Amino acid sequence: MTRDYEILQSQKRVEARLEALIELVQTLQKTIEDSKPKVPKYVYGIKGLAQLLGCSMSTAERIKRSGVLDGAIIQRNRSVIVDAQRALALFDDPDARYGYSRIRQRKK
Repeated sequence: MTRDYEILQSQKRVEARLEALIELVQTLQKTIEDSKPKVPKYVYGIKGLAQLLGCSMSTAERIKRSGVLDGAIIQRNRSVIVDAQRALALFDDPDARYGYSRIRQRKK
């Protein structure tokens, strides 16, 4: 009977440790989610684009003029609206930086 009692006690200790680990993982997941930078849906103007990309306004203007972010930018006269998530995705695309994706789109 003592053997059964020892097994039962071991199971209880394992369950307690498992519950503690689950709680720790949930806390870490919440911390990670809270630490992620919040990306707005849209940014406005060259200044907003510069803040989004973390560069100067002149560099943001150069990137905009290069055409890399054409799929994310809506411009009417002097108003510039940028879809932030799409702009970041296009900016991270290595083919888009050199215009390859735009060339492929034209061929289709």
